[in-house]
Amino acid sequence: NNTLINMPYGQLEVIVVEGRKLKDDKAVPYVSLSLDKQNKKKTRAIEDAGSEAFWNEKFAFDVLEGRYELYLEVFDEDVDSDGVLGGAVVPLQQVFQLGYVNDWFNITRPSGKPAGEIRLSMNFQNRGPTSGPPGHTPYPIPDGPGYFSPPNSGSSIKGFTKNYQVQQEIFSSLGPESGAIPLDYGNGPPPDNKPPSSEYHKEKSN
Repeated sequence: NNTLINMPYGQLEVIVVEGRKLKDDKAVPYVSLSLDKQNKKKTRAIEDAGSEAFWNEKFAFDVLEGRYELYLEVFDEDVDSDGVLGGAVVPLQQVFQLGYVNDWFNITRPSGKPAGEIRLSMNFQNRGPTSGPPGHTPYPIPDGPGYFSPPNSGSSIKGFTKNYQVQQEIFSSLGPESGAIPLDYGNGPPPDNKPPSSEYHKEKSN
């Protein structure tokens, strides 16, 4: 049954970790991922991978209504062949329910024969249902640092960490947190400008 009750909306992050038992040990493999078979995100190709390949690349997908499967394909970048090594349809029900899945998934050739295994680490951040029409979401993934979805290539976690550290250094250069300007700065009552008391004048005259 492919029907999901209360289909979630949110961001699905997928790390293509590694592959093993790849049948074509002379291939230059790369992985293609998509939720709709059209907008594909690709890892880099691995030279001299043999039967094992390590990508460790992270991508982000905006989950819309009706998207409950991840389409995974492994290709050979070799210009002489550039064919499909294998593929799989990864169900997303478990990651929607648990929020996190780290597992191996079998890939098969178009003929149905086993072609190896791909390890994926998936994380889903649920942002709740929307009231929009089917296929609509108010939570598009913006282009910019902090999101791991550049076209045709993965984005390393190190790059995101570096950007975060730079932001931290900029904020820390403005002074300690305890010295921050209060939210009501400039909105308080004016200072008391009353003249000195009579006792003050008596002390001055003495």
